[in-house]
Amino acid sequence: MQGTHDRKEKMAYQTMKILFQTTSLCPVCKKRVPAAYMQYPDGVRLEKFCPVHGVHGVDIWRGNAKDFLKWCEGWHPEPYANPDCPYVCGLCEKHQTPTCCVILDITNRCNLRCPYCFADGGTGEDMPFEEVCDALDDIYAKGRRFLHISGGEPTVHPDILKILSYAKEKGFAYIQLNTNGIRIAQDFGFAKALAQAGTSCVFLQFDGMTDEVYQKVRGQALLDQKMQAIRYCDEAQLGVVLVPTVIAGINDDQIGPILQFAYTHMPAVRGVHYQPVTYTGRFEQGRRITIPEMLSAIESQSDGLIRRDQILPSACDAPLCGFHAEFQRKEDGLHCLTSEDSEGCCSDAAGPNDVVKNQLHVKNRWTRIPDGSYPPGSMGELRKTISDQSFCISGMLFQDPDTLDLARTMHCSVHVYRDGHFIPFCVYHNR
Repeated sequence: MQGTHDRKEKMAYQTMKILFQTTSLCPVCKKRVPAAYMQYPDGVRLEKFCPVHGVHGVDIWRGNAKDFLKWCEGWHPEPYANPDCPYVCGLCEKHQTPTCCVILDITNRCNLRCPYCFADGGTGEDMPFEEVCDALDDIYAKGRRFLHISGGEPTVHPDILKILSYAKEKGFAYIQLNTNGIRIAQDFGFAKALAQAGTSCVFLQFDGMTDEVYQKVRGQALLDQKMQAIRYCDEAQLGVVLVPTVIAGINDDQIGPILQFAYTHMPAVRGVHYQPVTYTGRFEQGRRITIPEMLSAIESQSDGLIRRDQILPSACDAPLCGFHAEFQRKEDGLHCLTSEDSEGCCSDAAGPNDVVKNQLHVKNRWTRIPDGSYPPGSMGELRKTISDQSFCISGMLFQDPDTLDLARTMHCSVHVYRDGHFIPFCVYHNR
C-alpha cells in the first residue's frame, strides 16, 4: 500500500507545472511574497512562500488546466508590481486599467448582521451629507462618471435621497444603489423616490429562492421582503440586478433557480451578477467555488437556458476576476449575443476607450427605460423594446488574503473612493 501511495505522490509531483509567476501577500503577516499558479492533476492552485510562515496554497481552478490556459489566454501576469503595492495605493503608474465604476461607502450602519459580508456592518456612523457631497465633487472633478453607492446599507442613511439627487444633478451618468432591499420592501413610495432621485439600477442582494438560504446567509428569513422589493421596483420602473453571494454547501444549488426567476421576471430584473463568497468578512473559511464550477452549475441548473460555452472571461479586469454573457429574449428562449468581439461588460482589452464601451454596456443593459419614455412607433420605442428583452449574467470573484494576486489588482477597474484616492476593491479589503 505504501508503494502505491508513493507512486501516486510521484505522479502528482511529475504533473506539477508552473503556469504563471506573480506576487501575492502572506495571509498571516501580509508581507509581499513570490507566488505561482501551479498545474496539478485536478486543476490549478495559487501557491506562495513566506520565509516566516511557510508555504500557502489555494485552489483557483478545479478543472482541466488546458481550459484554465484558454480562459486566461492573452493575460500575462507581471510579477514585479510597484514595491509599495498594496500598502500605499491610490492608483499608480503601474495600474493597468482605468476606473470603470467608483464605490462610495456612505455609512457603516446596516439593518442586517449577515454572517457573510465584506463590510463590518451593524452599528456605526453615517458619512455627513456635506462630506458625501465633497466626495462626489472630487470624484466628478477627477473624471469618474459611474457611481456605486454602498455601505453598510446605504438606504439607512438619513440623507440617501438627497445624496442620490445631488449625484444626479452633478452629472453622474450612471448611479447604482447596492442594497439588501429591506427599506424598499417597506414602502413603495421609497422605491418611487429612488427612481425620481436618479437611481439608474438597484443592485439587490439576492441569495436564493428559499427562506432557509436567507436564514443561513443573512441570519433571518427575507424571501418575502426580496419579492416585495422587486415588485415595488417594477412598479417604479426601476431596473434590478440580482446579486447572489454563492457559498458552497449553502446556496450553490440556487444558482439555476435564481437565474430562472430572473429570466421570468424580465424586464423588471435586468440580469444576475454572481459573487462567489470571499473570505474577508466575519466568518470562517470554507470551500471555495471556482470559475469552472460556477459555469458548470449555471449550465446544469438552468435546464438548457444557458450553456457554459456562451460565457466569456473578464478582460476589462483580469480574466480570473470574473465572467459575463449577454442575451436577447426571443419566442424560443434566450439568444446569446456574446462573442470574443462583443462590447459587453468587461469583454475587451482594458484601454480607456474599452472602459467607456463597458460603461455604456452596463448603463444600457442594467438601466430600465420607463414606459412612455418615447412616442409610439419612434426609434426610441424600438430601443426600449430591445432593451426590455435584454438579459445579462455576470460574475465577480473578489480576492481575499489567500487568493490575492497583485497582477490581478493591477488590472482592477472597480475602485473604492477613500480620502481622495481610488483604491482597487480587493486591495482596499485586504490591506
